[in-house]
Amino acid sequence: MSHLIGSDGRLVRDSWPKGIGHLDGEKISCASLQDWEKVPPTYYEICSWAQVALDPSAQERRRENILVYAKPPATEQHTLFPISIRVQGFLEACCLHRLGNWKGNPTNAQRAVHSVTLRSNGEERTWAPIHTAIRHIRQLVQRQLTANNLYEEPPLDTTDDLRLYHRVFQKRQRKDPATVLPVSEDPNQFYPAISQHWALADRIQIGRRMENGGKAACSPLTLSPGDFVDVGITFEIVKQKQRDGTWGFRVHLGFSHVLQLASSDYLKKQKISDKKRSRDDDMDVDRPTAKIQRTIMSFS
Repeated sequence: MSHLIGSDGRLVRDSWPKGIGHLDGEKISCASLQDWEKVPPTYYEICSWAQVALDPSAQERRRENILVYAKPPATEQHTLFPISIRVQGFLEACCLHRLGNWKGNPTNAQRAVHSVTLRSNGEERTWAPIHTAIRHIRQLVQRQLTANNLYEEPPLDTTDDLRLYHRVFQKRQRKDPATVLPVSEDPNQFYPAISQHWALADRIQIGRRMENGGKAACSPLTLSPGDFVDVGITFEIVKQKQRDGTWGFRVHLGFSHVLQLASSDYLKKQKISDKKRSRDDDMDVDRPTAKIQRTIMSFS
């Protein structure tokens, strides 16, 4: 995973008040990171840092393009490293149940998602670089895939919140192993009815920081509005038909993990409460082969 670098050359996570961006216990600095682990602050640098590649293992042609590191970690040939970015923010709302927002209707299983909404708590200096990086990456994807040298940079769309989504299901392939969900994750046993056609996508990793600085897996039910969390942003490129009938590309923002760095109660004691939050009740809690190396945080 990669960390955002600000225009001042420092890690963006260093800008959060009272050092709360460091509560994960990891001692990280710009000097300790490799080039691929640092998200540059300008579009020109992004062009040398990221690129679009074909994913030979893609199960859908609409999603065969992936965003990868231009200069990935040294490894054997034909290994692709999809880009993911670590960011922090205040938790506004989430839906992280194993089946996401799906209520059991087979006809809309393809639209089932997990979701997370983060807020800035008014910390513009820390928040703006996140939107800037997203804007630069989307511009890179459009220019590379459409070969449009006259593409204009998207307008600045910095907002006080950031919404991320993760698909619950993916089209089932013959090689996909059969999955049986425990009653705790599928109390109504909805999934068996669609399991022949839809496989479960990668599981979202959910964890919390322990008092000793370690990390442990936890239930999404332990998360609360106002918690300060670390999230891994991923980028999903989808080819789709536009209103004028032509084909275009969109970059959807996904996520791979949610790590609670500090609870809302702890932040209140430190007088860092999420003063911008106002909706507490929103919380719900075979082609040629190549290796795809996804950096996913795990919590033991």
